[in-house]
Amino acid sequence: MNWSVQSEKIKKEEVEKVRVNYLINKSLSKQFKDLCNRKGWIMSAVIEHSIKRQLGI
Repeated sequence: MNWSVQSEKIKKEEVEKVRVNYLINKSLSKQFKDLCNRKGWIMSAVIEHSIKRQLGI
């Protein structure tokens, strides 16, 4: 089976996203950004996952 045909069968869940702004400690923000860059993580995905975990979702 062709990869493009297979990928068309995979449905992605469309979730509406919003942009938010929060004030946090500058040093903490830099450490988090550096960690995400080293690990290859997407910062927003890490934060979203943490929020879901806190909410029990």
